[in-house]
Amino acid sequence: MFGKREKKEDGESNMFGAAIMSLLTGVLFGKVQEFFSGVFLSAKDATEAYVKHMIQKLIIGLSVVVGLLFILIGLAQVISYVYQKPGLGEIIVGGAILILSLVWSLIPGKKDE
Repeated sequence: MFGKREKKEDGESNMFGAAIMSLLTGVLFGKVQEFFSGVFLSAKDATEAYVKHMIQKLIIGLSVVVGLLFILIGLAQVISYVYQKPGLGEIIVGGAILILSLVWSLIPGKKDE
């Protein structure tokens, strides 16, 4: 008929074509798998480094907060002892912290939103 060709199916050419396709797809899929494997490993390494860094910052931050807490409690007790008025040291230290916080919040600059 017009526009149609008859194909001769040859067993050897089909086997050769299948072998070539198998080889090409194997190489192609191997390269794709190798690429994504590298991407995932680098993402895993970057994530682990970030988490480790954040944990270190958290531990340092908590240590600083606990240290400041002890210093402020000690300062409040010293003030109460010096003035012989129970609770006066806590009021003075707490008021100073509130004033510093207010001043700090009023200072213009980059703030997290």
